[in-house]
Amino acid sequence: MNKNARNLQILKNIVGVEQFRVIAEQLNGEHVVFNNHSCQGFISKEEQNSAIIKDFYHGLSLGELAEKYGLTTHAVYKITEKQ
Repeated sequence: MNKNARNLQILKNIVGVEQFRVIAEQLNGEHVVFNNHSCQGFISKEEQNSAIIKDFYHGLSLGELAEKYGLTTHAVYKITEKQ
């Protein structure tokens, strides 16, 4: 079983056969990638960065933000330094 087939099987096990069929019909032939930001519920990196900046302005430290968003402190610093 190749990596893609294995990953599709994992997805089918998580969402169930009926939902998997719906997903497969809607995304037939498409390439889908789950990045760190998508695993946290964000559709785009920009959406994640906006949430980080909002939390930063609400007083969360760089370390707290890094832990919350699964990033390094340096990555969070790069996002917040632009503000």
